[in-house]
Amino acid sequence: ARPRYKLLPRREYRGATQYPVRVTGLRLETIGVEFECFPEHTTRIYPPRYTEPQAEVQTMIKSLFEQHGSGVEVDFKVISRRDNQLQRAVVTFRDSGVAETLYRELRNARHEFLGNDTLNLKLVFTTKHRVPAEIYHVVSTDIQRIVNQSEQPLELKERGHGRYPRWVSISGSDRVAVATANLELKKLCRGSVVCNDEGHAVWDSNLNSNSGKKWLAKAAAQVGVHVRCDHRSRTIAIFGAQEKCRDARASLLEAYQSFLDSLRAPVRFRLPDGITEDTIAERVEAIRELYGEDKVDFVAGQEAVTVHCTSQEVFKLSRIIGGEEKNTITSPTGANCAVCPCKAENPVQTDCNHWYCKACLHNLLLNVIETRHFPIRCIGSLSDPESKSITCEEPLPLTLVRSILTTEELSTVHESALTGYIQTHLGEFYYCPTPDCSSIFPTTPTTTSTSDSRPSRTCPQCLLTHCPTCRTATHPTQTCVENQLPETEKTELWKRKHGIKPCPMCHIDIEKNDGCNHMTCICGTHFCWLCAIVLDEDIIFEHVDTCDGTREWMGEFQAAWLHLHEDQERGNALGQQTEVRRDTEVEEDPREG
Repeated sequence: ARPRYKLLPRREYRGATQYPVRVTGLRLETIGVEFECFPEHTTRIYPPRYTEPQAEVQTMIKSLFEQHGSGVEVDFKVISRRDNQLQRAVVTFRDSGVAETLYRELRNARHEFLGNDTLNLKLVFTTKHRVPAEIYHVVSTDIQRIVNQSEQPLELKERGHGRYPRWVSISGSDRVAVATANLELKKLCRGSVVCNDEGHAVWDSNLNSNSGKKWLAKAAAQVGVHVRCDHRSRTIAIFGAQEKCRDARASLLEAYQSFLDSLRAPVRFRLPDGITEDTIAERVEAIRELYGEDKVDFVAGQEAVTVHCTSQEVFKLSRIIGGEEKNTITSPTGANCAVCPCKAENPVQTDCNHWYCKACLHNLLLNVIETRHFPIRCIGSLSDPESKSITCEEPLPLTLVRSILTTEELSTVHESALTGYIQTHLGEFYYCPTPDCSSIFPTTPTTTSTSDSRPSRTCPQCLLTHCPTCRTATHPTQTCVENQLPETEKTELWKRKHGIKPCPMCHIDIEKNDGCNHMTCICGTHFCWLCAIVLDEDIIFEHVDTCDGTREWMGEFQAAWLHLHEDQERGNALGQQTEVRRDTEVEEDPREG
């Protein structure tokens, strides 16, 4: 390293003016003779602040982080040149909670091997994304916009070139700003789904064919954005700048309709002999419901029907017209719908040989969004159709569900299934403590240790580091019980005031605002609101009709529950009395005046 010179303010000493100069960064073997070139000078050499070689100092700093991090292995990398006076290094942690803890402990600590000096530390949060090259080329401007529009300073780094994927990293000292940019970048890399005027995602199975791929490449070149088809989600996504995506959506819808029209050609189907006019009308109506009124040309009395269809649809149409396809206007066997007592219209047959009206099955599938009873099961009768004493309960295949629901409805059903599973398995999973964050984590066993000896978790979306046991922000010097004690007391007071009680099985908080004392938790538990006893659904009503809250058969948990219920009733009564007294005082004031 080169020495550094600094001219200090001049001073008067014994009638003479002195001009002191401070020289730093000298070699350890420097002696005063080397400064004899300055006439009439006085040299004072101070002892070095530290004498350890540079490599040993780096090793000590690395071991310092590993020691304070409870043995957590760190990635220590020097990023400055060896001949620089100021050495810079980056210490990377997979767990941001450990990094924050070490930052608080070491930022003001003085170290003997540094001459009793401190480390100049800076805490930086970083998020990385792998972006395909074809998507990066059209969204690079928006990525830069995300960084520039942040209220806090962020740093953008990109690595990669050519046709290889890009690694995009966003870093900053503010966790919330980095997390916000992270979410916006994820949304940008997912693209925008192309929807029609009704808000439904457009999709056709022919997009997976060679002609569909050629159309995609041609459409993308015309509109100036990247277009991608996802056959699993049955969506078309466009990637690019926001302004281009808005302009390209209308053009892409027109091109999509032209693509479908190009695949369809008029095909003439001869009607079979020996069928009645009513049967012909039913089959033609079924075709119109499937393909649209404008795609079917038929006049009563003709011997054939003309349908504008693709080559892949010819076989299905021939079966519908011949009466062999089960998706006809009515079931060929005349069976009733499993939902309504009427003859199945535009029926759908399940693998377990039960029939449904298409509209009834559609409503049945949407109903599970509210009930969250999964898997979706057939409700057809296995006994006499009139009695319907035993239901089939056979799970409906996903292929059938996909053929009935739209893309948006199927996505909503999937989200409802996941939410229902998490809520019925609260002992195995939990949500991120950040409000409105959808990240899910597996639970860990309870412990009495502090966060220093227990690994924390960092949410990949909001970047919040939390304790997986008590599910709050990390508490390095406290146990979970010590950390939760103040908040627990406040929470319990609030629950008592608002009449909140826990489920005796999953312990999720429940509020009763109306109805009888028979409670059904989302985990499927049936219990009494007064005494917290858990009973089967068949006998729970008999119990709640006669329950008066006695404690003879109660356990410890149920006795505590009743104590809470009595406190609530007492509090409600006291609140009512207070309100009455205040009303009385208000009424008496005018008389006294």
